[in-house]
Amino acid sequence: RHTCGLRADGTVACWCQNDIGQATPPAGAFQEVSGGGYHTCGLRADATVACWGWNAYGQASPPAGAFQQVSAGDSHTCGLRADATVACWGWNASGQASPPGGAFQQVSAGASHTCGLRADGAVTSWGAQGR
Repeated sequence: RHTCGLRADGTVACWCQNDIGQATPPAGAFQEVSGGGYHTCGLRADATVACWGWNAYGQASPPAGAFQQVSAGDSHTCGLRADATVACWGWNASGQASPPGGAFQQVSAGASHTCGLRADGAVTSWGAQGR
């Protein structure tokens, strides 16, 4: 419903549907940006996460702390913390925002599920398992 991209200068540009502010990024420099259903999250240059747009389930209210990566799903968001653990927030009806413990290299939030690449190279998924 909307798309965002990271410009060479680190700012975020978004376009298309913007009825809830999902395509109106805050100012500042970012390392990464990820568009969800009606919200968007970005990893700031200082390693904190900022989100904007629809926040009915808390999906645009990231926890404090340093992150390496962020991935916005339909109504939840997950991030890879600086210590390689995964933190998720937002809608959790299928367990998609309840990550397992352990060290990860990458995380990707979907509609009702989330998958992560563990430090040992194994893939782990939680939530509705892609249903």
